[in-house]
Amino acid sequence: MAERTPLLDEQRNSTHPSSHDIYDRFTQPQKRLITSLISFVGLIAPFALGSFIPCVPEIAKDLHTTDAVINYTVGVYNLVLAVGNLVWAPYAGFYGRRPIYLASLPLIFIGGLISAAARNVFELVVGRSIQGFGASLFVEPIFFH
Repeated sequence: MAERTPLLDEQRNSTHPSSHDIYDRFTQPQKRLITSLISFVGLIAPFALGSFIPCVPEIAKDLHTTDAVINYTVGVYNLVLAVGNLVWAPYAGFYGRRPIYLASLPLIFIGGLISAAARNVFELVVGRSIQGFGASLFVEPIFFH
């Protein structure tokens, strides 16, 4: 049983004379730009985690809690980052990566804004969860292909 997606549909792609034309679809500068953007976006998830960890004592003080409680948000972020791949991967396989990238990128920024504006630990966990879910798609092409 073959996988059926709109991207691999033979009838839709029958107008292409050769299977090698796909490599000539973009110019060299466009290919470099796309590769650079994907590489940069692949750094978002590790950056969101790495930039948060040194701030744990300050965040704990601002939210009137302990470092251990704030460290749970690091675990929640990693958990959602791992589980998010299981959610995004089937959609990326069916619709292609571009629309899924465009759908998940705003989640990273929304989660970051919620985390930055958090007034309590619950809001911080919600923001970090949204941020991790959005960032999970960007970890996948870097580490799993």
